Amino acid sequence: PFGVMAADYTCFQLTAAKKLILESDPYENETDQYDRVLAWVWADGVLLNAQLVELGYAEVAFVNTTNLHSADLMKLQAQAQKVHLKIWKP
Repeated sequence: PFGVMAADYTCFQLTAAKKLILESDPYENETDQYDRVLAWVWADGVLLNAQLVELGYAEVAFVNTTNLHSADLMKLQAQAQKVHLKIWKP
């Protein structure tokens, strides 16, 4: 039920940002099995991937178990789950 809200939030952040940076991860492949680019997305210096997890719009899922930001994202997800944000509502 939060997919539309997550998409709207993501689109707003991407279009409102003055500077976007895609960061590749040395622990991940550059693309997934469907040939989609895998990257960390920075919007005006803020990691968008982390924002989505922190706000309860996204669940942490990695191709590999360890990567550049996995520890931080797991902490953010635990906090979102604890307070039952969006996708974590009971």
